[in-house]
Amino acid sequence: MHTVSEKQLHLLRERYPEGTEVCLDHMEGESRMSAGLKGKVFCVDDAGQIHVHWENGGGLALVPGVDQFHKTGNILMIYQYVNILPILQPVRQFSTCIPDKRVF
Repeated sequence: MHTVSEKQLHLLRERYPEGTEVCLDHMEGESRMSAGLKGKVFCVDDAGQIHVHWENGGGLALVPGVDQFHKTGNILMIYQYVNILPILQPVRQFSTCIPDKRVF
């Protein structure tokens, strides 16, 4: 299990507040959790896991630094957070989950 500092926990909760839309890129060992699956964050727990209500009805949490995912929204460029532990650092990348409402 990963441990997070208070600072990392604060940054995670700030970056992924309740209602944040996310798109899964890869979750190791979970066949029901396919790439492109979308969901909404409902909390970040004290261990730094991001709990999500997934569109397939699942409720598995994302583990930053282990699972690969990105935020979605009304922007064309999506920032994917890679190696979120120990440092949160955005990397520019096109989304595989382009939102319905696009900003041009």
